Amino acid sequence: MDQRLIVTDLCRNQSFLSLFNTTLVEIQKGNDELKDNYANLTPDDFASLTLAVRNGQALAFSGMEISAEKWGANCARVSSKFYIPPAFRHTHLQKFEPSDKYINSAYLIPRQIAVAQSLGIECVFISRIDKRRSFGKFIDLVNANGGYTFKMYPHKLGVCGPLPLGYRPAECCQWIATMPLKKDADTKFLEYLENISCEDCNDSN
Repeated sequence: MDQRLIVTDLCRNQSFLSLFNTTLVEIQKGNDELKDNYANLTPDDFASLTLAVRNGQALAFSGMEISAEKWGANCARVSSKFYIPPAFRHTHLQKFEPSDKYINSAYLIPRQIAVAQSLGIECVFISRIDKRRSFGKFIDLVNANGGYTFKMYPHKLGVCGPLPLGYRPAECCQWIATMPLKKDADTKFLEYLENISCEDCNDSN
């Protein structure tokens, strides 16, 4: 068996597309509470879709999304739709220590950020709906593993773009960590989200 770790971008090389699709089918057969998030995903949904493979098995995947309507023209979300099959998850961790065993932060996110830079994207962000404390620890790991400078915003912001007045699904209010790829670009991005967010997002849950 090939013990090498292979990291590929399915938006640019679809050699492992069949394995990715098989993984999506397995997710739907399982009992993951977020499995609906992974239904019918395709590389076309992303600007970069990175997959880690070893021994013919998918170890993890996540992607980078660009949406001018939701986040403005110059900022992209990385680590989107992040998934690790149950067999490869690290459980009962007290804290994250920098290590290449954390596939997403060590390999997938850096690949996505490199693509963002090649496309002229000016800032990137990571978001999560809940669990602020564990999200903060994850951001610390991303920074330590990649030498990055992601910073968390103090309250949730709307990530679904402009919505009708009074309509804000819970999943649209998320914790956010940003990193500029161009000076002060994250400030402009956060101002954009502030302008389209509502008071319902200003909580600390």
